[in-house]
Amino acid sequence: MLAWHDENNPAQLLWEQIQVFAQAPRAHGIYAVDFRTLLALRQGEIAQQEQYLSAFWPVLEKEVGHYARIGGDKEELHQEAALALWEAAFQYQPTRHRTTVENFVRNHIHRKVRQTYLKSVAHYAQHQSIGTEEQKLYHIFDQDLNAVDMRTDLQTAFRQLNEKDQTVLATFVQLSVVDGMGIEEASRRLAHLHGGTSAKWKKTIQRLRKKWKSSLYAEP
Repeated sequence: MLAWHDENNPAQLLWEQIQVFAQAPRAHGIYAVDFRTLLALRQGEIAQQEQYLSAFWPVLEKEVGHYARIGGDKEELHQEAALALWEAAFQYQPTRHRTTVENFVRNHIHRKVRQTYLKSVAHYAQHQSIGTEEQKLYHIFDQDLNAVDMRTDLQTAFRQLNEKDQTVLATFVQLSVVDGMGIEEASRRLAHLHGGTSAKWKKTIQRLRKKWKSSLYAEP
């Protein structure tokens, strides 16, 4: 995947440090990482590379653990999270990304791991001939519905929504599960496709998710 052999290459040095952390994480205490840390890291400073990894390795483990618990492949998720951690160290630019280093790295890891999980879900569903939208809906709730075992209950609750609401949720499923979008990005896409504001679409999606889940857990 990353096949270079220049021992003086800072990117290679960081990747090698990541491989070491994967075997024996050393994430103890609180580590502050700012843009100066990244600049030193990019120059190949080992101390700053270790500081960076120690600061964000718990974030990596938390994201991987969460999506592994709800059905993701832990090894695949871990590989993607490690790559995201490596990428973030060299992609962050304070003039371009109007956020802190910490938020940027956390969000980058979360986005990459979530996309990997959603793609694996979509791939599994396709090869298992699971094509109905209500079956895919399970995955837009992640851990919220992790305790629900009966797919029939999910389908029944979905069908209790009116046709218009089903259509909106089905479109959101396509954007979320297949295209890997979060609710913010999906809301903007829906506004672009169908008019209205992204804020209004976000509220609509949140309302329908709540309505669908309430129906699922309603007393018989």
